[in-house]
Amino acid sequence: MEARSDEPGAPGSGGVSAARSEQIRLALLVIWFVFIVSTVLWVPIYRGTGNGEMLVFVYVPLGLCAGFWVRERAATSADAIVSALPSILFVALSGIAGGLQNDANNGRFGEPLYVYFGVALLASWATLVTATAIGSRTRWNRIGGLLLGLVVAVLGWGLMTLQVN
Repeated sequence: MEARSDEPGAPGSGGVSAARSEQIRLALLVIWFVFIVSTVLWVPIYRGTGNGEMLVFVYVPLGLCAGFWVRERAATSADAIVSALPSILFVALSGIAGGLQNDANNGRFGEPLYVYFGVALLASWATLVTATAIGSRTRWNRIGGLLLGLVVAVLGWGLMTLQVN
């Protein structure tokens, strides 16, 4: 008779191995990074005062910190999804606050290009957190994940409400 382990990721248990999970996490992180860095290239027809190229230097530390700080895996996919909820909540509240602040400014809102960058950052981060929680059971509710979620939320809000004269 063959001994069988019920541990997630163990051979024969139907789970994803730790090495495979890490590959999925890193692949999703690279996809997020390519997406968010490429956003500065998506609006070549924009002729405003804003410039998005310097944001690449903001996205690099976010990606590196996510790659090095947020590595722990949850026991189950459900636990991983629950661990992603605080980051998603930070991002959602930030987007709502940015939208409400722009509405309250009597038509004077953030520079349109930066509003776009802020929304793109918030939406892509929520997608990254959710995808890594589902795809590799990444645990986002430890200090590194919570701090990154908060930093992204503040940065997204700031971009959405930035007023350039």
